[in-house]
Formats: sequence, structure tokens, C-alpha cells
Amino acid sequence: DLRIDSAPSRGTTVTLWLPAVEGEPPAQAAPGMEAVPARHGRRARLMLVDDDAIVREILSREMEEAGYAVLAQGSGAAALALLDAGEAVDLIVTDLSMPSMDGVSLVREVRRRRPGLPAIILTGFTTTLAETVMGEAIGGAFLLLQKPFEGKALAERVAVLLERPSNVVSHA
Repeated sequence: DLRIDSAPSRGTTVTLWLPAVEGEPPAQAAPGMEAVPARHGRRARLMLVDDDAIVREILSREMEEAGYAVLAQGSGAAALALLDAGEAVDLIVTDLSMPSMDGVSLVREVRRRRPGLPAIILTGFTTTLAETVMGEAIGGAFLLLQKPFEGKALAERVAVLLERPSNVVSHA
């Protein structure tokens, strides 16, 4: 059930009631999220960068359920600091629109440090607008994924991009 109470000068209160679940949840991947093969003897590691904490948490959980190890960061600067510290990363997933450093700038900086690292850029803009914004700014393999999307869609694109040659560019 959902209840929303709102009044001038008092603000808004949203109350959400969810059914209780008994017992432990099953220790298996979500439906449609099959485990991914290990890369070089370990799970593939994704760097997930989004300034929205809720989006970051949900996407991290979904990618972990899909079998990936996730390093979630709230800013481009934090992500670059981890890369500079030598963190092993197989692919970067970033939001296009973020304060201080947008996704295009982040991918450009990541590629200066790790040439050829595949990237997925998430955007709420229309695909045409996002392509115009990005132009020829990014070299190397990347996918553009338009919001909203399901975690399964992101996991599928991660798997595809990790198996592609580094010169492939696609928009999804």
C-alpha cells in the first residue's frame, strides 16, 4: 500500500507498506541474470560511477547478482583515484550527466590512464541528443544505454562489451 500526505508549510510524507517475507532469500541470481564467466581466474570487475546514491546502490546490487564484482563510486574524481591507485577494472559504467565531471570527460580521462578500457555510458537524454553531446569525444569501445532500463539489459551489454574487440562502438 502507498499513502502520500502533503500540506503547505508541513511538507510531504510518503508511506510505503510492503509485504513481509519469511525466511532467507534464495542464494541464486535473479531470474534472467545468469552468472558470468571469470576473467583471468576472477570475476569481471566493473567500475560503476553515478552521483545518485540510490541508482548506484541498485545497479551495484543488480550487477553483483549477475556475477560481476562492482567498485561503485559517486564521482569521476573518486573513480580516477581508484584507477590511479592501481585498482584492476575490466569495464567502466558511468552516468552521462554528473556534476564536476560528466561521463564523457570521465571516460576520456579513464582512457588516458587505461587505453582501450571498454565503457558503457548511461543517459536519460534521448539517444540522438546524447550522441550529439558525445560526438567524437570518446575513442575505443563503448555502448550508450538509454534510461530507463532493467538490470538484465545492463548485464547483457556488459557481457557483450567484455567479449568485443576494443575498436567496436555501438549505441543501445
